Amino acid sequence: MKCFDVQPWRSWPRLSLAFLALLLNAYPVLAHPGGVDEAGCHWDRDTRGYHCHRGALKGRHFATKTDMLKAETATGVRTAAEPPIRTARIARVVDGDTMILESGEHVRLIGVDAAELRARGSQDHQAAVDASRFVRTRLASKTVRLEFDEANAPAYRDHYGRTLAYVYLVDGSLLNLEIVRHGYAKALTRFPFGKTKEFLQAQSDACRLGLGMWEGSKGRSCSNSP
Repeated sequence: MKCFDVQPWRSWPRLSLAFLALLLNAYPVLAHPGGVDEAGCHWDRDTRGYHCHRGALKGRHFATKTDMLKAETATGVRTAAEPPIRTARIARVVDGDTMILESGEHVRLIGVDAAELRARGSQDHQAAVDASRFVRTRLASKTVRLEFDEANAPAYRDHYGRTLAYVYLVDGSLLNLEIVRHGYAKALTRFPFGKTKEFLQAQSDACRLGLGMWEGSKGRSCSNSP
């Protein structure tokens, strides 16, 4: 019977080098438990900015993910494609800026800051009730078109997992903007989005006309600040 001398020790150096290469390649993910995105970047809690570990933007820092995406487009790594669009049906309105689709998906309206439902009798509670009623009335058909903002790419979700979207009604009007324009919510500009100026103008107009939550402000000078 012929015996073979496998001598496994001869393969150890190759296995060690392969394992070391694997560790080096995975270092960005291991160093940051939250992982990195498809561009090789992540949000840095220490510097409060967006930092890239690999890819075309390796070693670069950005103030926001939006700035990183713009840099990707400029380098030709990412093409400036239109964000996705889809139709959906509304199952329930949660409040003036949040709703649930028939699929169970929660949608948060981009650029809208409606009052929270609080203790009955409070001014905030009444403003929240009015905003919710306005949204329910405008969503009578239940069928909507969802559009998204490149500022929220690629997931188009907030940190609660809700889908961030512009909600267009069957008549073509933008629900997000209508809520602000009629004074049922403020423009939420703490997070960047493409229609910021338009929303701030709508808020200023609602305040100047004394609509909704701006009742009593008619004729006054209204600032465009959120």
